[in-house]
Amino acid sequence: MTIQINEPGTKAFYKQAVNVTLQSGRLLKKPTCRIKNLFLQYTVLTAASALALALWCLIPFLRQSKEAVLAIVALAVCLLISGALLFSFYRLLFTMQSSRRPSCLTLDEGGLELKKEGENALRCEWKSVAFVRVLPQGICVVLKAPLRVALHVQPPYGEQVLRYLAEKRPEVAVIGK
Repeated sequence: MTIQINEPGTKAFYKQAVNVTLQSGRLLKKPTCRIKNLFLQYTVLTAASALALALWCLIPFLRQSKEAVLAIVALAVCLLISGALLFSFYRLLFTMQSSRRPSCLTLDEGGLELKKEGENALRCEWKSVAFVRVLPQGICVVLKAPLRVALHVQPPYGEQVLRYLAEKRPEVAVIGK
């Protein structure tokens, strides 16, 4: 079965793809785990760190001890790290959205192959597929080591993949259906 993918995904699809990709190691350990919204978590952490740092620096009696200086340094480090991580998440999101090219997903007896326009094909055998996870914005095919890659498929095409798996590859675990 060959699926030609020409339409770009939605922003929600790409945001979900970034979240799942960043958590793929955790998913390999526990495929049914809840997928965290890293964008929200790090936005809250960055804002809370900035607010706490601003309050600590603005209120004079909070700066009286050596412990206060250590707290200010710790908050500044937390702010820098969470801000840098959040920036890298958005950069990955932007890269995924802007590098959208037509692609072809082929499912056959030997495995699956993803070929994007202008790139080499990624081919893997079925035994390399750890599981397929059904998500609100599509499906994700998670591959085992050594690749440890997560392939994301938008909803209209994801249904075709799920039908193929149900008919031809019942040994591939589908989670969340």
